[in-house]
Amino acid sequence: MRVIDTHLHCWDQSRFDYAWLHGTDLPWRFTPDDIPDAAGIRAVFMEADCRVEQASAEAEWALGLGHARPPVVAAVAHAPLGDGDSAVAALESLTAIPGVTGVRRLLQDEPLGFFAHEQFLADLRAVGAAGLAFDACVRAPQLRELARTARSAPDTVIVLDHLGKPAGEDPAEALRGEWLDGIRALAACDNVVLKVSGLLPPDGPLDAVRPWVLAALEAFGPDRAVVGSDWPVSRRADIPYPRWFEFVLDECGLSAEEADRVGWRNAERIYRVVS
Repeated sequence: MRVIDTHLHCWDQSRFDYAWLHGTDLPWRFTPDDIPDAAGIRAVFMEADCRVEQASAEAEWALGLGHARPPVVAAVAHAPLGDGDSAVAALESLTAIPGVTGVRRLLQDEPLGFFAHEQFLADLRAVGAAGLAFDACVRAPQLRELARTARSAPDTVIVLDHLGKPAGEDPAEALRGEWLDGIRALAACDNVVLKVSGLLPPDGPLDAVRPWVLAALEAFGPDRAVVGSDWPVSRRADIPYPRWFEFVLDECGLSAEEADRVGWRNAERIYRVVS
């Protein structure tokens, strides 16, 4: 299998502090070497929400895992967009690290209206000017606002994580609501890319999430979509690591050529991965 996993979290709590991990059942340390059956897969490291001042060191550490299996071939690091001068300094620091090709600031818990703040918009434009992509982790009610933001920063590539986290309701009902409206609004923005990730159901078959995957892929098309595992956050003991990629690429209506684009070709372009 030839795939670029565009959303692999790694961490080491002896090196970095992750407040959100405290008290969870997730492992104390996780690296690509903890993943079985990863032949043919390369990975983009996704920042794991450590303390802000540790972000550069976290990215450098993750990029040092390039000889692991799967190898880390690029990194999306944390950047404090919207926080004033600290964002400018962070972008300067991160662009000096070879292999950092994107940044993320978690937005899913920000109030509606946050995206319209001029400081955030200026920082988002600066991300594009620095040649970096921006991963946007938001929830369904924020999608339309993110679309307005995307139109205000047309030179910044924005990657929508986890399909905008559609609610785990009846798919037929959800596909008539604000999630689908938001997905379509984002798909109308040429600078937005879909990431098919983070949807592994907590139990039951993968078919449960197929309606969302199909609707999102139809809206964006195979030229503006990538795939990611969200391991180990979305890991399930009964579903092997490669299974999510097989499901998306082989069982959701993509041709072999389209599956290549979604599986790795688009990711090479967006995250500037060298073959």
